[in-house]
This record gives sequence, structure tokens and C-alpha cells, in this order.
Amino acid sequence: MSALVAFVEGSEYAASVRAMAERTGRTLLVPLPALAAAAQRRPGLDPGGRLTALLAEPMVVAVDGAAAAGPLFDRLVSRASGDRLAAMVVLLATERGWPVLTDRGESLARLRPDLLVIPS
Repeated sequence: MSALVAFVEGSEYAASVRAMAERTGRTLLVPLPALAAAAQRRPGLDPGGRLTALLAEPMVVAVDGAAAAGPLFDRLVSRASGDRLAAMVVLLATERGWPVLTDRGESLARLRPDLLVIPS
């Protein structure tokens, strides 16, 4: 299950990640293209506006696709066989030195083996 789907569906694990971020002052970075990908995987993803509520949380920062640009991004896209979302996630995590909460850990680790991946 995608991390975003887990947050929207109210899984206990996602709730604990959210609570930990709030308690410790951590930021949850959400690439906006990941929202579109999650919606494609699960049509009707946002019952009751939970996704909107998640994005309104003070510890959540949404980043658009324009944040990923330049030669490093282009190389990552090429290595990811055109998967722009995977490349964007790896680039954003690398720039910040942050772990990634994902259900796509293996594919992201192929792009950057030292990436800290937390399974969702």
C-alpha cells in the first residue's frame, strides 16, 4: 500500500508516523506527483477530504514537480527507466538527507543504494 494511501485510509502505522512527526517537529514532504500516482492506484482516494486534511497539517510540506529539475534529476530519470516520480523522490530525499516512507523501497534503492527507506 502506498504511504499516501495509508495516511488517507487512516492506517495505525501512518497515524503513528504522523504523530511522531508532530511530536518531534519533523517534516513530512509530499511530492504532488505522488498524490496523482496514489489517486490512479486507488480511484476515489479522498473520502471525506482526508487527503486535503493531511496536506493542511502544519508538519506536511507539498512539493510540485518543478522542484526536481536539472542534470542530476535527468540522470535519475534515465536510471529509473523514465519513472519521473521515483527520480523526484530520490532527488528530494538526497538533497535533504531525509528518509523516504514508501512501498517502492526496492526501486528507489536501485537509484540510490544508500537511501534510507522506511517501508510503508
